[in-house]
Amino acid sequence: MKQFKMTIATKYILAEFLPTFFICFIFFFMMFIINHILVIIKPLIEKNLPFDIVMMMIITILPLYTMFSLPFSLLLSSLMTLGRLSSDNEIVAFKSLGFNVSSIFAPLFVTGFIVMIIAFGINDRLRPIGMKAQMETRRKISTIKPTLYFKSKTVKKYSGKVIFTDVVKDRNISGLIIIDKDTDGQKRIIMAKEALFQTPEEMKDAVEIKMQNAMVQFDKKERPQEFNYGFSDTISYYIRFRDFDDSSNQTSISEMKTAFELYGEVQENKLIYIDEINNRDSEYNRNIELIRDTINNMNTNINTNISIYNINNNYKNIDSYVTSMQNMKKNKIKNSYFNRSLIDFYDKFSLPIACLIFVIFGTPMGIYSKRSGYAFGFIIGLFLCGIYWFFYYGMVVMGRKMVTPPFISIFLPNLVFLIIGLILLIKRLRE
Repeated sequence: MKQFKMTIATKYILAEFLPTFFICFIFFFMMFIINHILVIIKPLIEKNLPFDIVMMMIITILPLYTMFSLPFSLLLSSLMTLGRLSSDNEIVAFKSLGFNVSSIFAPLFVTGFIVMIIAFGINDRLRPIGMKAQMETRRKISTIKPTLYFKSKTVKKYSGKVIFTDVVKDRNISGLIIIDKDTDGQKRIIMAKEALFQTPEEMKDAVEIKMQNAMVQFDKKERPQEFNYGFSDTISYYIRFRDFDDSSNQTSISEMKTAFELYGEVQENKLIYIDEINNRDSEYNRNIELIRDTINNMNTNINTNISIYNINNNYKNIDSYVTSMQNMKKNKIKNSYFNRSLIDFYDKFSLPIACLIFVIFGTPMGIYSKRSGYAFGFIIGLFLCGIYWFFYYGMVVMGRKMVTPPFISIFLPNLVFLIIGLILLIKRLRE
């Protein structure tokens, strides 16, 4: 009889929850798609790009937006479903019929766990495939319309470079100024009256800007007060696809890799990081030995006719060794590649795990809406989704800038929602 009751309760809860979850998923998914169309697809349509390429730009981004939509849909649907059951006193009815609160929560937790596995599969397998196809499509676009993302009378900044364009028409630019740095890190300015965009055969991942009647002004460290310049009939300037498109920053190399591939990068960068630490420790120990040798030499020559100059020189050497050791202790070694690989690896798990955490958070939270039902769940759900979204991406930015450790940067938002959810859940189970 108990098993029969549990089955009835499970069916009833899922019958309320799953349709709401599906509607919430469509809501978030369409929000992401509409934003993608307005920001990315609209300029492509206006430039009369082939229909198949435009469709590929939509299809290849679907795994990413599906993965983004799943956790937020679970949070919103959990709040709305439990809010409706609570406002209609159905939670009280369940208790009066002999069902405990755990029997009401259990179907939602199982659903959240299943969705978490699906989200991880999408994030780890389908998302890299989609991102690779997305990058390939962007390359085709840059080949067909290399001036697509350049407009007349605009300034374009990327990767430490600045490009000023006057009149842009088809593949031609009339009036072009490029400010960047040469291989020695010295600033230079390239100016041309006419320039033509081409697709170079020798560089498949780049676009060539062939400038006519160009002038180059450059800095020279050995001649800082002089105006250094030169002229050329033609100059070929190459821009890689990943820098050429403003939106290509959204498609990082890490998004095209699986968790296993990222784990391999973590291990490689970890070895480099360990080598840097060992080199620092060796330098630290070497300074200790130099200090000891200097002190021993001073003690040995204390009774000899050692000059004041030699004594002062020894003290200066000791002081420089100590200062160097203090700086080593103060400045921790920060390997940006190791830090970035850890963030990318942890990021594969963060949003999928959030699916289960949002159910743990949303189910007890929804019961507190005594009289509001779906309305309360929808409004508070959107508010909480916004908080999590900004919290999550803010922590990712701090992690990439090495302000916070990678693990904290990625999982702190999940941890905060999990702790709050567990406190509310335990409180509800005890009532």
